[in-house]
Amino acid sequence: MFRFLRNQFSPEQQRPDDLSDFFDFRQTTRSGFPSGASATAVDNVLSIMAVGTETGEIFIFGGSKAQWKTTVPNKSTVAYIYFAHGTGTFMVLCKDQTFHRYKMTGSKIDHHQIPPETRLKKITSCEMYQKKDMSDARLLIGTMTGNVFSIKMDTCELSEFILYEDTIVPSLPADGNGSSIDGISVNQKEPRRVLLVVDHKIVLLYDVNIHEVLRVYHQMSNVMDVSWCSDGTNFMLAHADGGYSKWNSQEGQSQMSMTPEILFGPFPCTPIKKILNRSTKTGDTLIFCGGLPRLSYGDRYTLTLKRGNRVSVFDFSSPLIDFALISESNDYRKDEYFLSGYVLILCEQEFLMIDLSDKNWREVPLLALHSLHFSQITTSTLCAQVEEHVWKEINKASEVEFSAGNRFSGRKWPLHAGNEETRHLTVSAGEDSRQLLVTGHENGMIRLWAAGELTMKLLLSIKTAKEFAGYREDEQTIMNVQTERLPRDSLYDSEDSGDDNPTAEWPPFYKLGEYDPFCDDHRLSIQKIAFDASSGQIVVGGRGGQVIVYQLADTAKMTIPRGVVDPPLVDLEKLPAHVQRNQPMRVRSEELSYGVGYQPFTVGDSHESNYLQLKPATSITAVSVLSSRGLVAAASEFGFLVVDIRTKSVLVNCSLCSGQDLLEAGALDDALSRFKSMKKSIRQSFRRKKKTPKATTSNGTTITGAGAVEGGPSTSGLNGGASSNETSSRTAHSTPIRALNGIDEHEEDEEVVRPVERKIEARSERVTPEQPAWLIRVLTFSKASMLSNTIPSDCLWVGSNGGRILCYVIAPREKPEDSCRLIRDIRLEHGAPIVNILVQADPFAKFPIAGNRLLVFTEEQIRAYTLPSLKNSRYKYKITALEGERIRKAALVKMASVSDGHVDELFAAILTNQGNITLFSLINPRKKCTANVLKVTDILGMSSCVISPSGELLFLRNGGCEYQRSTIAKNTVDVENPFTNTAYPPPLGEITPRKALI
Repeated sequence: MFRFLRNQFSPEQQRPDDLSDFFDFRQTTRSGFPSGASATAVDNVLSIMAVGTETGEIFIFGGSKAQWKTTVPNKSTVAYIYFAHGTGTFMVLCKDQTFHRYKMTGSKIDHHQIPPETRLKKITSCEMYQKKDMSDARLLIGTMTGNVFSIKMDTCELSEFILYEDTIVPSLPADGNGSSIDGISVNQKEPRRVLLVVDHKIVLLYDVNIHEVLRVYHQMSNVMDVSWCSDGTNFMLAHADGGYSKWNSQEGQSQMSMTPEILFGPFPCTPIKKILNRSTKTGDTLIFCGGLPRLSYGDRYTLTLKRGNRVSVFDFSSPLIDFALISESNDYRKDEYFLSGYVLILCEQEFLMIDLSDKNWREVPLLALHSLHFSQITTSTLCAQVEEHVWKEINKASEVEFSAGNRFSGRKWPLHAGNEETRHLTVSAGEDSRQLLVTGHENGMIRLWAAGELTMKLLLSIKTAKEFAGYREDEQTIMNVQTERLPRDSLYDSEDSGDDNPTAEWPPFYKLGEYDPFCDDHRLSIQKIAFDASSGQIVVGGRGGQVIVYQLADTAKMTIPRGVVDPPLVDLEKLPAHVQRNQPMRVRSEELSYGVGYQPFTVGDSHESNYLQLKPATSITAVSVLSSRGLVAAASEFGFLVVDIRTKSVLVNCSLCSGQDLLEAGALDDALSRFKSMKKSIRQSFRRKKKTPKATTSNGTTITGAGAVEGGPSTSGLNGGASSNETSSRTAHSTPIRALNGIDEHEEDEEVVRPVERKIEARSERVTPEQPAWLIRVLTFSKASMLSNTIPSDCLWVGSNGGRILCYVIAPREKPEDSCRLIRDIRLEHGAPIVNILVQADPFAKFPIAGNRLLVFTEEQIRAYTLPSLKNSRYKYKITALEGERIRKAALVKMASVSDGHVDELFAAILTNQGNITLFSLINPRKKCTANVLKVTDILGMSSCVISPSGELLFLRNGGCEYQRSTIAKNTVDVENPFTNTAYPPPLGEITPRKALI
C-alpha cells in the first residue's frame, strides 16, 4: 500500500505548473566597442563622453555604472555631437542634415527633434557657443550661403546669429567669390571672440558683442581647420598641403598670409583635417591628424603629438574618426580647467586614451569601450561561482598587469559623471558576482573578463604565441616602434633629442592600439577553452593541434616548453598527403620570463612547462581538465587523448576512425566527385520510393506491407538505411565494446513512433564531409555514481558527432595505464551530434545523491539515463520531430521563484538554430517556456552564446565587437544607473569636483 501511494505522487506534482513564475527573457546591458562608431564628444564639466554610431545609436559613458543609451529616430547616421557643457544637453547632427536635441534627466534621455528649416540649405560647419559661466548655450551653424545661425539649447529656437551680407561681405576682398562658412571656433576664455573660415581662404576674427569683424587673415593655402590655443590669444590653422600655422589675434589690424610649417615636408603631404594646441602640465602640446608624406604614408591612420622638439606619430590599424581632449579639472572656474590632461582617440574599431602629462604619452587603462574584437573571437566560455581564493589571485595579478609600466601610465580613468565612485570598477567578491568570461582569439590571445557586473572588466591577457618559435617579446610591447627601429625611450632622452639622433627614422611611427585584423599563423587560433573554477587552471586548444595548460602563480618565473611525446591518434601513412603536410608549430628553444599571473604549467620548481601536441596537427574540437587529478583531455577530428600532465603519461589514446573513415577524413578538403554524388543521390531516392508505408499499432509494434513485425528500434543500429554487409561489418567491429558493457546498444531507444511525429532516420548514409560522425564534440569530467550507487567517481564523458557516447571511470591509486577504464559505450539510434553531456541528481530518486542521472543533449533530442545502469529514463523530448528545431547550446540553470524566494528549481535551457531559448523543467519536459533571442540568420550570435548557471546569456552582436547580456531569470535584479530617481545633472554650482587623477 505504501509503495502504491508513493508512486501516485511524483515530484512534478509538488512543483508549480506555471514556469512564468521563473522565466522572463529580457536584454540588460551591452559591453564592448559599439559597431560602426561615427562620432564622439566630451563634456569636461560633467566628465562624460558620447559616442554615436552609423545606426543612430548614442552611448553616454561616465564611469563603471554611469551609462546611458538612446537612439536617433529613423536610425540616421550620427555625424557630429556637440555638448552644452555642464547642462546635460547635447545636439546631434545626422548625416541627413537633421538636428536632434537630447536632455539628460536622471537615468533617462529626453529627445526633441529640431523642425526642418529652409534657411539651413547646406550645413558646412558647427560649433557650441557658451559664455564663460556656461550660460546661454547655443549651437552656431555655418552654411553655404555665408550666414551663421544659432539654435538655443534650452528652447530649440532657431535664429540668425551673423548675417553674411551685413557683416562679412564688407570685410572680404572685392574679387572674393566664395561665401561658405567652412570653420567656426569659439574662444573658451573670451567667448565673445569667434573665428570664422570663409571659403577655405580667409579667416575672420568676429566680436559677438559689437557684431563686427575685428581682423582679417588671408591664406594662400586652403584652411581645413581652425582652433584657439589655450592662452586665448593665439590660434592654429590646419592647411590642405599638410602644413599648419600659428597666428596672434592681437597683432595688427590684419595680417597677410604666412608660409605654413610642414612638419614632414618638403614632399607633398596629406591634408591636416583637425588640429589642437593645448597647454598641459608638461608644456604646450600640438595635436593633429594627417600631414604625412602622401606617397610613402598616405594610407596610414595616424595622430601626431608634438611638444617642443619631441614628435610622436601614433599609428592605428583602423581609420581615425575623431579625437577630443579632457581637462585636468572639471571646475570651469579654475585655471586647471584650461589645462588638457588626456586625449581621447576614437577609431573605427577601437577606442584609446593617452595621458598627456606622461613623459612618454602612455595609455590609460580603459574602464569601458574595450575592443573585444581586436582579434576575432573564435571561442569563449563562461565560468560562474569561481572559488574565492582563485578570484582573489586573478584580481591580484590584474592589478600588477595594469599598474604603471611600459604600456600604461599611473593615472586612472578620468570620466566620472559627477560621481567619484564611478571612476573605479570594483570587482565584487560575492558568490553571484564571481563570473569569469574567458575568450579565445584568432591570434592566439586569451583574455579573462569579470562578467558579474554591469560593465565587463578586463582582468588578464595570456599570449599563447609566446610558446612557439618566432615570437619576439619586444615586437609585442605596445610602446615600442612598429618595425625594427630604435626603442621609444631613445627619442626621449632630452627635450632636444628628436633632431640630434641621426639613426631615428622620420617620421617616428609608434604602433598604438591592439586592433589587428590579420594573423601571422592561422594555427595560433584558439578553438576550445576549459577553465577549472576550483584551481584556476586554463586549458586551451589551438587550430594546429596544440593544447597548453596555464596555472596561476604569484611569483615571476623563467620557463621553456617541453611537449608530451605521444604516438599519433591514427596511422599517419594512411592519410592523404595534404593532411600529412599539416605540421605542428615549432616550439621555442629559449627560456622566457613570465610575470605574476598565468604561466605555463610546470611541476614543482622545474622550468620545463608541459604541453600536448595531437597528431595529425588538426584543429582541437574539445578540451577538458580535472585539476584534482592532474588530467587533461583533448580531442580532434581523429580521436582524443587523456594525459596526466604532471607525469606526462598518456592514459587513453583512442580514435573512432576506421580504415574506411580515414579515407573519408582525408577527403574533407577535396571536392566530391560530381558523378558519385549524383549516383548516390539517385540511389537514395529510389530506395525511399520502394519503402512500404508502415502503420503503428497500439502495442508499439510496427506492421509493414510484407506482414513482418518490428518491435522497438531498428535492427541496424547506427546504419538504419545501410546494406547488410555494412551492418555486419560495423557490428563485428563494435562487438568487443558491447561485450565489455554487458548491454545492447539497441535497448536504449525503445519508444513508439507516433503518427504525428517524423521518424528520425540514422545518419550513416548522409554523413557530410564538414561534420564526420567520428569527430569528438564533447569532453566532460564530472562526478557520477558509475561503480556503486552511493560513492561517486570521477568520470570522463565523450560525445561524438555521430551520436556515440563513451564513459571512462578514473579509478584512484592504480597504475597509470589502468587508472582510466572504459565501462560504457552507447550509440544513439538517430545518430545526431552530441551537444552536451551533464550529470544531475535525479529528482525521481528516493535518496538523491551527487550525480545519479545522465542528461544527454543532441541536436535533435533531450535524453536522460539512470546511473549507474544507464537505462532509459522516462524523461525525453524530441525537439526536432515535434518543433522542427535543432539544439545549438544546452546548459543547466537554477532559478528562484519571484512569488516565493525560498523556492528554487533546476531547469534545462537550450538555444536552437531558430534563435529561440527554451526552458525545460527537469521533472516533465512538456513543461516549458520559449522566447525568441536571436534572428534565424544570426549565426555569430548562436555560435558565441554562453549560458550561465543563474540564467544569464552572453552572445556577440553583429560585427563581433560587442557582447549582449540578457537574462531568462525573472528574479534577476538589473544593475541600475546610479542616477536613477535623482536630479541629474545637478546645477552648475553643485557639480562634484574631480579628485586628483593619480
